[in-house]
Amino acid sequence: MKKIIVVVCVFMCMTLNTYAQENDPLNPPVREGGYGAAVTYSVKNNALVLFILGGKGKKNEPEKYTAKEYAQLLQAGFKNPKYTNYPTETVVFYQESDELGPTVTRVFINGLRYETDNALSVFSPKTIGNNIDLFTKYYRKKNNIPLNN
Repeated sequence: MKKIIVVVCVFMCMTLNTYAQENDPLNPPVREGGYGAAVTYSVKNNALVLFILGGKGKKNEPEKYTAKEYAQLLQAGFKNPKYTNYPTETVVFYQESDELGPTVTRVFINGLRYETDNALSVFSPKTIGNNIDLFTKYYRKKNNIPLNN
């Protein structure tokens, strides 16, 4: 009986801690802010950080979501085992733009901009969402975080 109570207590503590972190008004996981804020946060916290600059889309093809909505979707996806084998807490900064053009995303890991072998560092939110495992696995390896938790 003691074992069951301890397990329930630990589960409740973890749940409340996760809830508190996600709902902390001083430290939200999705924040309005610019490129510099994203880099600074990533450097100071050795964190996996996304920056999303939301364009309005093409003249006849508006973006499906705002930058804030993309930020919320991606932040949730990075920590959800349904979308990644390596759930990872991340912070996402976003900035809305009134300009025509695509919404673009950059990824920062420990303050460094992620680039592909072809030196690409600007991605669509859809590309990021389709490759969450690539970014989370890379982040975990860089920070010596076991891949199996």
